[in-house]
Amino acid sequence: MKAIVLSFISILVLGILHGQRQDFKLEFKLRFENQKIYCDVVPTQDYQIAGMQFGINHNSDYVIFDTAYSNVLDFRRKVYNEICPKNVRFLWSTSTANENTQLIKNVPFLTLEYEELIPTNHFICMMQSGSPSCTTMNREAFYISGTNLIFYDIPDICVEYRIQDGAIILANDDTKLNLYDPVWFDNLNKTLQIDQSLINQNCEIRIQSINGARLFNFVGNYSGQTFSLNELRSGVYVYSIQTAQAQWQSGKFVVLD
Repeated sequence: MKAIVLSFISILVLGILHGQRQDFKLEFKLRFENQKIYCDVVPTQDYQIAGMQFGINHNSDYVIFDTAYSNVLDFRRKVYNEICPKNVRFLWSTSTANENTQLIKNVPFLTLEYEELIPTNHFICMMQSGSPSCTTMNREAFYISGTNLIFYDIPDICVEYRIQDGAIILANDDTKLNLYDPVWFDNLNKTLQIDQSLINQNCEIRIQSINGARLFNFVGNYSGQTFSLNELRSGVYVYSIQTAQAQWQSGKFVVLD
């Protein structure tokens, strides 16, 4: 595998000397099956490629990337590396000199399989281009033309969505999904954190198990305090908040031992 990576880097250096850049346009197509999400990476037109690298990130802290697979690219020559809890990166190159691989318009060449521990309003995006880190990944593709490499830049891709009634619901330009969540659980200190917008408001805060058992209840003037919940075991819990100005607002959070 190390030799493959070095070969890829050598090709990139050659391309810097001889290449030119075009757009390599992709899109993400999401589907929800058997409680898992499948993100198909799809070219928007036909391409010839000899190598590519890019990363994908998810905005949730509670996402598990299961696997990635392809009927087009030989994954024995691909690096699949989960470098952070909610990010993955991909590196692939052809094993034969002067050989390109055909990608066909609207036909997925890669499928990323993952699951969300808390299905809610989320987005999945192409990582920003840059040196590999938890938030960036060099993002480009190339093909071989004679003795030259022709480079592609991969434009931004970001899909905002939620899971509702067993289906993927996508946001659009007219109806953006609300990614804001006012409650989160600090697993290190075992405390419930609440957005500061509720400070100095009379409210009721309830915590229930996923089965509906009430485990915590606060009624009074919230002044920014956190709530210690050491007794909660690993699992998914439901919160509900009501203030004088609003109806009940509910959501979920995860506790990890």
